Amino acid sequence: MDKFSADRYIMEQKMLSIGKKYYIKDQHGNNLFFARMEKFKLKPKIFVYNDDSRTEEILAIAPRNIIDFNATYDVIDSRTGERVGSFRRDGVRSLFQNKWNIMDANGNIIGSAQETGIMALVRRFIVNWKLDFELYLNGRRIGSLTRRVSIGDKYTVDVSGDGEKILDRRLAVAMLPLLDAGEDR
Repeated sequence: MDKFSADRYIMEQKMLSIGKKYYIKDQHGNNLFFARMEKFKLKPKIFVYNDDSRTEEILAIAPRNIIDFNATYDVIDSRTGERVGSFRRDGVRSLFQNKWNIMDANGNIIGSAQETGIMALVRRFIVNWKLDFELYLNGRRIGSLTRRVSIGDKYTVDVSGDGEKILDRRLAVAMLPLLDAGEDR
């Protein structure tokens, strides 16, 4: 089974660990990937592995610059070295309501992840408030990314509205730890 063929992924943050570590699962709760963010780096990368043994790196998510109001993160397939795509934060808009542009391997904007609801402003002042993003591809809504309040952060990305699988599912998986790190959670 190709782990990147699903339309829905669930990420749970590993509790009681130093640094950010995550388990990414399928909709049935089976572990698919393990992700971690580098600690004590000016430009910390996020790595996605085949499992928590960390013997096979699958993806690397790397920031282009140290400080960037409109931060851009490249998603690299670690096995081939190819750029799968990128995410760019819309800095000005994100002051009020987060927006990330989704780009293909050539840097063309193909979609976005946009925070929804009036509660986006409230969330900036209340810790552990739920987080909701709507996902768009070529102007069409294809799904959502949500974080629910729990003891540990729990995210779900659902791109089932993209039945043609135009969005590379490696980007859907990368979106989970990236948005958690982007929210500085």
